[in-house]
Amino acid sequence: MAPHLGALPAPPRAVFSRTGGALASYLLFESGYTRDLIALGYRDALARRDDALAFFGTHTDS
Repeated sequence: MAPHLGALPAPPRAVFSRTGGALASYLLFESGYTRDLIALGYRDALARRDDALAFFGTHTDS
């Protein structure tokens, strides 16, 4: 998240820097940040593919 704070306008960037960035994780929907979150979720889903398939009762031959 920290690398994306610089993409924000100065006023919210100042607020988030004072709060240690914790608040930003709830409010920051800047496109670069959300793109990184989606990529992280995708990689995590691929890494846990078998667990997800088992959870949904689906199986694959590969």
